[in-house]
Amino acid sequence: MKDKNSQNNKSGKALLWFSGIVIFLGFAVMSPVPKPMLFLLAAFLSIIAFILGNEVTKIVSLSVFAFSLLFAAGSYPEYKRMMNNFLDVPARKEIRRLKTDVENYFTNNQKYPKKFEDIYKQEYKPPVNTTATYQGGGKVYKIILKQEKTGSIFETTQVEDILKNGESM
Repeated sequence: MKDKNSQNNKSGKALLWFSGIVIFLGFAVMSPVPKPMLFLLAAFLSIIAFILGNEVTKIVSLSVFAFSLLFAAGSYPEYKRMMNNFLDVPARKEIRRLKTDVENYFTNNQKYPKKFEDIYKQEYKPPVNTTATYQGGGKVYKIILKQEKTGSIFETTQVEDILKNGESM
């Protein structure tokens, strides 16, 4: 009959190996979205290995834990940038649509609308988590969309193309 400590140590070693494989997968994955999650999973596995293992396993699991947290912290900015770009997509699409609609209104009426309702004949509702501002009439207009979660500001006028935070897209 095997000793319970021996069984726990084998489980701890197996979890350490699995943690190493998860770290490898974190580096092998091309998308920045799952990277921090994989590294945090490896850190969690190494903590369980620490609980189950003997002295050597505990030392190794602490180092794996530390490196996993460093890797997770290092991959987070890229993850955050990718998620912000993902959250900006509706606002980016909406400002292009609004610009097209305002320009079409100008083509039909030889003047820009004074408000969105002149185009849509009803109250304009921007996409979720987005606020829209329109200033226009006559020969000029300006549309500003702000994505609330990311803080990104998209703006366009009759002269300038669509800008994000003051930079051309």
